[in-house]
Amino acid sequence: MQPKVSVLLPVYNGEKFLGEAIDSILNQTFRDFELLVLLEYGSNAASRDIIENKKADERVRVIENKETKLGLAESLNLGMKAAKGQYIARMDADDISLPKRFEKQVKYLDSHPDIVMCGTAMRGLYDDGHTDDRGYFTDAGSIRFECMLGNPFGHPTVMWRREAFLQENLFYRNTPYSEDFELWKRVVERFPCANLKECLLIYRLHGESASAVYGDTLGSVNDALNKEYLAKYHIDYDVTGAFFRGGLTEEEIVHREDIVCRICGIWDHPRDSYRALEQRMRLFYTANHVYSFKRYWKRFGFVYRNAWYDRIRIWLSVNMHKAVGKLRGD
Repeated sequence: MQPKVSVLLPVYNGEKFLGEAIDSILNQTFRDFELLVLLEYGSNAASRDIIENKKADERVRVIENKETKLGLAESLNLGMKAAKGQYIARMDADDISLPKRFEKQVKYLDSHPDIVMCGTAMRGLYDDGHTDDRGYFTDAGSIRFECMLGNPFGHPTVMWRREAFLQENLFYRNTPYSEDFELWKRVVERFPCANLKECLLIYRLHGESASAVYGDTLGSVNDALNKEYLAKYHIDYDVTGAFFRGGLTEEEIVHREDIVCRICGIWDHPRDSYRALEQRMRLFYTANHVYSFKRYWKRFGFVYRNAWYDRIRIWLSVNMHKAVGKLRGD
């Protein structure tokens, strides 16, 4: 009998957190799944011993690459081709899936047949024990807008429809440290996607995590992906550094405004992305100390045309921000 969900868990060493990561999957309230442990060539004995012990659970299936090291992208592709489930879920060897993660994602995808992929919010856990919650846009329009400039999903939180990915040949490519971001750009271009607001995964941030080790390289790779992707729409993305960072010159501000306006123009119905546009541009203007309602509305008010409720809401929000700033002496 085929499982409802196939879980892809790539493993290369990582024995420090591996047992806890696997247990968090095996202890899910939703039980109808298979766990595909994608064991990379050259993994050490400690990680192999942990996996061997977990194989006592019949839902665990080990796919080992015995000849040469494939890397993350090819390992995940191998798992996608071997998966039997209707849905495929991602998991990393140093994270923790909270008990109701699969239950809630399966329920959402079952009740929203138009949605092809669903992620969740997640909680960052640092070496010193402190945490922070990381939320993402939840509606398909905002996610598509966000994916033009930044990553709209927590990679280890996502669950997608296997058949849709296979039909569209949506596999990972060998994009160093940004395999997920590159794939999401192709996914959201074809299908509506969503995120659940609830934190359903604990994401470890430690000295050996990819985001810590390759942080600087990751930013450069993402900039290159943005440039390549937007070039298809004849948008010249020649931006260095974080797109929405503060302290920009007037010329840089105008340039970023133009890019955002042109991105909004890609769709027939730009209102579909108004949530992302509103939040991102508000942060953008705040960071650059040129938060003017007149300028904001002149550049981006077209997104809200024929929606007086939206206009009033934004007007109140902007002026409340100004009032608070004056009280603080900003």
